[in-house]
Amino acid sequence: MANELKNKVKIGIQLNNIGLTYFELKDYQKSLQNYTEALIIFDKINDSFNYSLVLGNLFFPHTQIGNYKEAKKCFDEAYELSLELGDMYGVAHQYGNMGELYLRMVNNRIIKKNDQNRLD
Repeated sequence: MANELKNKVKIGIQLNNIGLTYFELKDYQKSLQNYTEALIIFDKINDSFNYSLVLGNLFFPHTQIGNYKEAKKCFDEAYELSLELGDMYGVAHQYGNMGELYLRMVNNRIIKKNDQNRLD
C-alpha cells in the first residue's frame, strides 16, 4: 500500500519493521538488508529522526553476527543524531544498546578464554 501511495516515510518504516521481523527470525543478513534499504530512503528524504531509529535497530544484527566494529559505528551515529534532534529517549535507548554491545563483547571474550583453557 505504501508503495502504491509512493509514501517514502511509510515505505521506510515498513522496511524497518521487516528488518525487525527477520532479526527475530535470526536471519541477520536479510535483517541487515532491509534496515539498509530503510536507511537509504530516510537519507534521501532527509528524515533524521527515522534514520536514527533504523540505525539503532541496525546495531542489533551486527551485534548478533559479531561485527562489533560496525555495531559501534551504528551506535555512535544514532547517538549523535539523537542528541542533535533533542531526542532524549533516543539517547537513553542508545546507551542501552551500547551496554548490550559491551556485555556481548565481554561474554565472547570469556567464552573464548574458557575454550582456550580447555584446549591447553
